[in-house]
Amino acid sequence: MREHPRLVESAGPDRRHAQGPAGERGHVVAQPGLRQQDVGHEDAQGKAGQEEDEERAERIEKSSAAGARQGGGEYIVGLVNRPTASRPALTFFFPACNEESNIEQTVARALAEIGPLVESLEVLAIDDGSSDRTPELADALAAADPRVRVVHQPNRGYGGALQAGFANGRGELIAFSDGDLQFDLAELKRLLDRLADRSHPVGAVIGYRIKRRDPFHRLVIAKTYNAIVSVLFGLRVRDIDCAMKVFRREVFDGLRLDAEGPFLSAELLIKLNARGVKMDQVGVTHYPRLAGENTGASFRKILRTFRDIFKLRWKLWTDRERTLGTQPPA
Repeated sequence: MREHPRLVESAGPDRRHAQGPAGERGHVVAQPGLRQQDVGHEDAQGKAGQEEDEERAERIEKSSAAGARQGGGEYIVGLVNRPTASRPALTFFFPACNEESNIEQTVARALAEIGPLVESLEVLAIDDGSSDRTPELADALAAADPRVRVVHQPNRGYGGALQAGFANGRGELIAFSDGDLQFDLAELKRLLDRLADRSHPVGAVIGYRIKRRDPFHRLVIAKTYNAIVSVLFGLRVRDIDCAMKVFRREVFDGLRLDAEGPFLSAELLIKLNARGVKMDQVGVTHYPRLAGENTGASFRKILRTFRDIFKLRWKLWTDRERTLGTQPPA
C-alpha cells in the first residue's frame, strides 16, 4: 500500500504542511485513513475518543480491500479522523478554490444560519489549491472561531474537495454546500427536519433546485446528464449535482469513492443507492452566482465526467462488491 502523506490542517494562521513518505514538504494534503494530529481546539477527552477511532480505523482499513489502491486517488471513507468524545452534532463543509470574494461571507452565514439549528456545529473549509487569498482568509476565520476548521490540499478538483470533506468531517451528520453563495444555508433546516423524521427513516436527504439560476447551456447539460445517469444506474434523483445535501455519518462506513471531478456527487448517490441507503429529496432555492467563476461546464470537465460515468458502469458490472466498498466490522 502506498504510504499517504499525513493529514495537516489549519486551525489558525500558523498553517502547516504535509510530510510525505520521502520527507518532502509541500502543500497541505487531506487523505483518508490517517490519524488526525491534535490541532487547534481539541481537548483531553477528545484524545481518548481519538484512540478508540484509531483502533476502529485499523479494522476499517483491513476490511476495505487493503485500503486505497496502488498509486493513490481512491478514498475508503469510514469512521476515521473523527474523535467520538468531542464529536459535533453536524459538520458543514464547503469546497473553496479561489473563493476570496465569497469565503468570509460563506463562513459567516454558516455560523449564523446553521449554528442555531444544531446543538454543536463544525464548519470545515476545504481549500482546494487556491492561488488567491482564500487560504489566508480561511486561516484567519479558523483562528477567530473554534467552530471553524480548514483543510488545505493541492488542487484535486471539485470531487477531490468533496472527498476531503467527507473524510475529515467529524459530525454525527455531514452536510455540504458550495462556497459561491448560490444557496440559502438557512434552508438546510428543511433537510435536517426530514432527516430527523423517525417515522420514515432515511440515511441522506438531498436538495433539488426548485428553479435553477444558471445559463441556458448549463441547464441543457444538466438535463442530459441527469437522464444518462438515470438510464445507466437506475438513480431516480431530480437534481444530482445540487450542492445542498446532508448525510448520516454511518452511511460512509467503508464506502469506496473514486472520482475527483464533477462526477463525484453522482458516484456517491449511485453507490449509496446500490447499497440500499434510503434517501429523500427536498426543494431548495437557488440564486445566481454574484462573484467568482464557475468552471464546472468546461469541455474538459464534461469529457472527464463521461469517462467517469462509463468507468463506474463497467466496474459495477465486473466487480460490484469491491466497487461499492466493504461494510466495516462492528
